[in-house]
Amino acid sequence: MSEQKSIRELLEAIRASQQARAPAKISDPAELVAHVGVVGVEGYWESLETSSKTWAAECAAQPVWTEARSEATRWSGEFHRKTGQSLFSDADLPAFVGKEMPRLREKTLRDVKRKGVERVFPNGSPVPQINDLVRVRIATRFLDGVAFVAEKLIGHFKRHNIELKAEARASGYYAHHLYFSWKRLFSFATKEDVAVSVVCEIQIATELATTIWDRTHGVYELSRVAADAGADDDAWQWMPSDPRFIAAQLGNMIHLADGLVVQLRDAVQKESKK
Repeated sequence: MSEQKSIRELLEAIRASQQARAPAKISDPAELVAHVGVVGVEGYWESLETSSKTWAAECAAQPVWTEARSEATRWSGEFHRKTGQSLFSDADLPAFVGKEMPRLREKTLRDVKRKGVERVFPNGSPVPQINDLVRVRIATRFLDGVAFVAEKLIGHFKRHNIELKAEARASGYYAHHLYFSWKRLFSFATKEDVAVSVVCEIQIATELATTIWDRTHGVYELSRVAADAGADDDAWQWMPSDPRFIAAQLGNMIHLADGLVVQLRDAVQKESKK
């Protein structure tokens, strides 16, 4: 009995230690203000929105992106020689955009709730480390164009000494995400500019997936809200009315359709060469 008790006490001590080290997770805006006072200052979110748009314009004007836009024509030509089809409907890559309100505040609070204050506002930074504060969405005509463009961009950014971190999501909205951090200045509620790190996202998906995403964005948002509500089980997989079920199956259907289109394209090209 004493041995079992000592083991139980040890486990309880470990759990208590883990809880003490766990990041503060917040779901109420008032709680966030208590940890990051600047977010409670009047005009903070509007200023952050304005800054994100400024940073997006500056990012789009950087040589690494202006040169990538020029390179896109060459990439499309290479893809055409390989598949017989164009890589993009529009030969030019789009510009970066900043995150707007109210999504900016909602995304920040959601990330704080999931990850903790310390990860979203590290070292007291006044700018949240959300992964799409500045972003660009690139649409390819075919599914195999997604990985093709991601590979080209990773190599292009590397030549500019910028590391792109890749994340390919294999559920829901299928897309390839590339991230990089960018040092900028933020001057809200301070006498001097504060150096901050801004996370920029390059999102690559097919035109079909992007179109469906634009028209059913609310479904994916409801899915995220449901996931954040604390339901960790898999019961939603058997509940067709659950937003997570709808988002997952819709994403799978689009992904399958994109894959079939590629197969049909390749079959036609093969027949034409006979």
